[in-house]
Amino acid sequence: MIRVAKSAVVPHSLLVVGNTKYNHQDVQKQLIEDHKSKCYLCERTLVTDYEIEHLRPSAKNNQKLKTSWSNLFLSCGYCNKKKLHHFDNILNPSLHNIEEIILCNLATTKSVSFSSNMSGNFQVAETIALLTRIFNGTGKIRQIKEEQFYEYFLSRMNNFYSSLDKYISAKTPENKAIMIEELEIKQEFLAFKYHILKQRQDLFDEFTPYMVWNKV
Repeated sequence: MIRVAKSAVVPHSLLVVGNTKYNHQDVQKQLIEDHKSKCYLCERTLVTDYEIEHLRPSAKNNQKLKTSWSNLFLSCGYCNKKKLHHFDNILNPSLHNIEEIILCNLATTKSVSFSSNMSGNFQVAETIALLTRIFNGTGKIRQIKEEQFYEYFLSRMNNFYSSLDKYISAKTPENKAIMIEELEIKQEFLAFKYHILKQRQDLFDEFTPYMVWNKV
């Protein structure tokens, strides 16, 4: 999960007086563009498996949230089902540099951990709880979809580790170009890549110019 830069221009359909729908074509198009075709929670690339997710639940307290542009984000079906109404107060990724607040650690091939020096903040704690559920599953043993998700995640991260190892072994322009491409905003699981590089200050400093994803 990283910062998301949402367009300041509200899709026209949301401004129409009396509108009660939040998923018009112009809304979908703008969210896909803003999110670089990725789920804002897990950072997987989406093709047709996407849903418009309400950061704050529209059914509670304020129906205006249903069509509020600032409340709409692009999610995959997997993550949307994990979130539902169980996590109503996570950090707003359009307001915070999430990858700097929440640390990701792929300590083993079996699970990941999330932490923060702001863990006393209830929004940070709730965001960590949601990300833990998304990546590690809801029980001691992952369900089939959870396992498939994690295997996909591991395959992408193994590709990144391979590219990183090649660059460390031979710092050629070609290998550096591969690393830069791995860090482009359209790529998946950037938050994890960010913290992997942060473990090596020399590499982190070298590639920081390529990890500016929507920061302000």
